[in-house]
Amino acid sequence: LSSKRYDFLVMNDYTQAPARIERRAETLSSLQSDYLPLIRQCGATPVFIITPAYRKPVNNSTDLGSPEEFTMRTQQGCEAYALALDELLPDTQKCRIAPVGLAYLKIRKENPEMWERLFHVDNFHPSPHGTYLQGCVLHWTLFRCGPDVLGAGNEGDDALIVDQLWRDARLMQPQNDDPLPLPTIEEVKYLATVAKTVCCEYMGTVAEVLQGTSESKL
Repeated sequence: LSSKRYDFLVMNDYTQAPARIERRAETLSSLQSDYLPLIRQCGATPVFIITPAYRKPVNNSTDLGSPEEFTMRTQQGCEAYALALDELLPDTQKCRIAPVGLAYLKIRKENPEMWERLFHVDNFHPSPHGTYLQGCVLHWTLFRCGPDVLGAGNEGDDALIVDQLWRDARLMQPQNDDPLPLPTIEEVKYLATVAKTVCCEYMGTVAEVLQGTSESKL
């Protein structure tokens, strides 16, 4: 980071860390003492990912509650990270937040079967479906638009495009077991739509909050 200039620095904490007050405080301290000088030097805009709550209460996460409660805690932590850095960074490097966990929750509410398919067999890493959803959310967060993946107007062409998405992509598949399925054309369209909806709603909410904060300081 100290030797080059970058546009963005995408970061995510261990999912439980921002959801737990003590671990959140440790990360806040590290961000300010260790990361802040590097971020200033490389000129990047920090991007924090709200990682999704687990599908099941694995890794001693039972006390973090339901997926909705878990996600809310993680969101609060990530927003605390961003606010802490924003107070110390110039306007050109204000933090952004990628609401991946909120996209997962929207799918959990409107399509529970799809939500189940967003996870790897370990119940917390993303499946290919979850990986694509996260990629779409990040694209919206970084570039304020969705990835131009489909739209050829020809089902055969779209199928080829979807297949090519994974040819040089990093994805996790189960060891010694059948691979998890890749998203279909319709699922790619659905996941992209969810990402757009959640990001637009979240960015609007964040803008309102920041505007209120600025006005309160006048």
